Amino acid sequence: MDWGVFKLQMSEQLHISDDALHVHAGMAILILVALLLRRPPWNWRPLLVVAVIEAINEIYDMRSLGVRPNNESALPDSIHDFVLTMLWPVVIAVTWPLFRRFLAQRGK
Repeated sequence: MDWGVFKLQMSEQLHISDDALHVHAGMAILILVALLLRRPPWNWRPLLVVAVIEAINEIYDMRSLGVRPNNESALPDSIHDFVLTMLWPVVIAVTWPLFRRFLAQRGK
């Protein structure tokens, strides 16, 4: 099965938009990789893996989906998808250590 067709069918089966699929996939990959690497989700390693997987996905889209009418091969669309996928993993990676530090200082 073609990866682009699989993503389209996944979006249709879950009754969510392509944008929402990117957001959920980013979080799912972050949690799964954190578990596999035995690192916290705010560690840079799971975040890097999410970025690499999403970059590969967007390179695939730009190279092979240009014939599709949804124009996913356009660079602005790929950047949009990358940002959506990375949004919450980056928020977690940046804010959680700050939150932990705040709680530690508050507890003193």
